[in-house]
Amino acid sequence: CTTSNGTRHVQVEGGVCGAHPLSSHWDAMDGATREHFEQAVLVSFNQGVDASYRNAALQSLTQLKQSPDISRFAVEALHQTAHMEVKFWCLQALVEIVQQGRYAAFSQEDTTALQHAIFSFLERIAGEEQPFIKNKLAQLLVAMVEVDYPDRWASFFPSLLALLPRGETAMDLFLRVLATLHEEVLSPESGSRTPERLPVATRIKDAMRAQTVPPIVEAWYAIMLRTASAGDHADLCLQTLQVARVYVPWIDIALVAHPRFLELLLCFTELPDLHEGACGVITELVVKGMEPPAKLAHLQALNLNPHLSRLVEAGAAAGKGGGPGG
Repeated sequence: CTTSNGTRHVQVEGGVCGAHPLSSHWDAMDGATREHFEQAVLVSFNQGVDASYRNAALQSLTQLKQSPDISRFAVEALHQTAHMEVKFWCLQALVEIVQQGRYAAFSQEDTTALQHAIFSFLERIAGEEQPFIKNKLAQLLVAMVEVDYPDRWASFFPSLLALLPRGETAMDLFLRVLATLHEEVLSPESGSRTPERLPVATRIKDAMRAQTVPPIVEAWYAIMLRTASAGDHADLCLQTLQVARVYVPWIDIALVAHPRFLELLLCFTELPDLHEGACGVITELVVKGMEPPAKLAHLQALNLNPHLSRLVEAGAAAGKGGGPGG
């Protein structure tokens, strides 16, 4: 069936190309059912489609989300589709399942199955995947971590770290997950951070300190060293610096105030595209809340004055030689 503008339409409940409620056909994810579903999603994203067709598609997809087995349907479609709109819809449907509390009621078997399925999709993501798909995947993983970690998913961070040798796409996703975790759960300024959710942030931070923070910091260092050595530091290095800056306030200071890590940060302060990011991390190291005696010893150990003095002198010299009118 096609519209007047040539857009192909899907059978959806309510009479568009015949009555075909998607929610009654989820369990037979054959080619026809998948095609009907994908066409409904594509219509729902197409602002140029006739409003009646688009509303019918949206209504059918909304009904589909209420299916008790929508998680299995969404996971299967996520793995099979080549359409970025369908991937986004499936990921968003799964995010809603978690955020609405339905996921927390899953059996251990179903919980593990979903965890494995999402990680399997993560492993298959190619470098050309759209950023909004990566961001939505990070949002889903963080929503699941908020429910599961560490009791039902103690292996989450080790599994995420194990993907890093696969290359820059895995590094990018690793950093997106950490950034989203901070923004959605851990940050005191998070818009979703209510008094009721404070214990969740505390639980996750405590478990991370005990189990995964050291290898995460090691991964930051490895990512920055690898990308900087290759001369390609504008993106991944900056991402890493931005993530490190927001984690430094609550992790063990000794992990980042380590000589080799600090040496790399100071080196980055001399690179124009990394200067601000590196200074952000160093600032957090300096203002880290500590008892006065420990803070004094910490600042003395950082020994930043000689390097900062050189930066000031270099900046002054550059200003004097900045060309006409400089």
